[in-house]
Amino acid sequence: MLLIYAAFALGIVVAPGALLGYVLVLASGRLPRGARIGSLLALAAGSAPLWLLWEAVSVAGRPIAAISFTATLISGFVFLGRDSQRRLALRVPAPAWPGMPPADPK
Repeated sequence: MLLIYAAFALGIVVAPGALLGYVLVLASGRLPRGARIGSLLALAAGSAPLWLLWEAVSVAGRPIAAISFTATLISGFVFLGRDSQRRLALRVPAPAWPGMPPADPK
């Protein structure tokens, strides 16, 4: 039973950070990569200490803030990597007819 509570508490700590990282990557779509990474670091560093303001977690505030910071960074970098792979993928035009090889560009 204690393991269930621990998993639930970890989910409560990780979910907001992961959501913040994902939303930041979606919202910063047109920014250059350096600006996106900088804003991700600033968001993670700014949102993690908010856990320290909550009285219920004052005893375990620092580990919870570290977990939230890490979750924000990991989710942000994962979605940033997926987004950059999608943007930089080789774009091959679809064939005009199914089963035909693409035209040879000359």
